[in-house]
Amino acid sequence: MNSLICPNCDAPVPLQGGDDEWCAACGKRLPLAVVAAVHAAAKRMRLETAAAAGSADDKPKADVTPPQDERPTFGKRVAGCANYLLGFWRS
Repeated sequence: MNSLICPNCDAPVPLQGGDDEWCAACGKRLPLAVVAAVHAAAKRMRLETAAAAGSADDKPKADVTPPQDERPTFGKRVAGCANYLLGFWRS
């Protein structure tokens, strides 16, 4: 991968240097696109080292969607919306 450079002074920006959003060589503020690219590259590097070390989570992700029978049906949704909009929910 090409190393990221400061657009102001053409100095390479280290992956640890993007956190402060300022170039260490020229002292000028880095553009947001460069800072975002530094963060993305640092995250990719952390994930690659974690995968190489074997500390990646091998557990499957939990399913957070409710079972089909617990979801309200279309009729219940329409009735609930109608009750709310027409004011029947105020006793």
